[in-house]
Amino acid sequence: AASELNLEGKLSESFRVRGLEDSASLPNEFNLFLNTHPAELGTPELLESLHLLRDQFPEQQMTLEIHEAAVTNPSMMQTLRAVLEDLNIQLAFDDFGEGRARLVELGEAKPHFVKFDMKLTRCISRAPSERQGIVATIANLVQELGIIVLAEGVESIEDHEILVEMGFDLGQGYYYGRPNR
Repeated sequence: AASELNLEGKLSESFRVRGLEDSASLPNEFNLFLNTHPAELGTPELLESLHLLRDQFPEQQMTLEIHEAAVTNPSMMQTLRAVLEDLNIQLAFDDFGEGRARLVELGEAKPHFVKFDMKLTRCISRAPSERQGIVATIANLVQELGIIVLAEGVESIEDHEILVEMGFDLGQGYYYGRPNR
């Protein structure tokens, strides 16, 4: 419905605000990862909403997630990265490896985190050794740039263990806990 009404950005903004409001009882040292919609990128409304969030939640650690397929405009990303830095909000490239996964953007507007898409990491313990090697090599390359690597879709202890062995810094998935409703 939001897409049909051209309100994807407003809906995304509402989700960020609600997420921060709902997490107000958590300690501020928890880093909250906040999603964006690709339609928001490069708009003044996104930057304004981030300023408002920082004003409303001055002590909360935040990381803004940008879908990796949307990270194709280097000058827009550099502007966004500068605004985020001024607001003390970190940057994450989400779903890395799902689409274009262009490594050049990692150097142009360096994120703090790269979240590897679950298509790369889910059931990695049962994946062919070639796929495991590719994932480990890319994770190592990203880490060499000083970026924290996070595996999405971790659902078993076996996957957790192999991802730790590969050098992943963080993980996300049902193995660690299911979302509260």
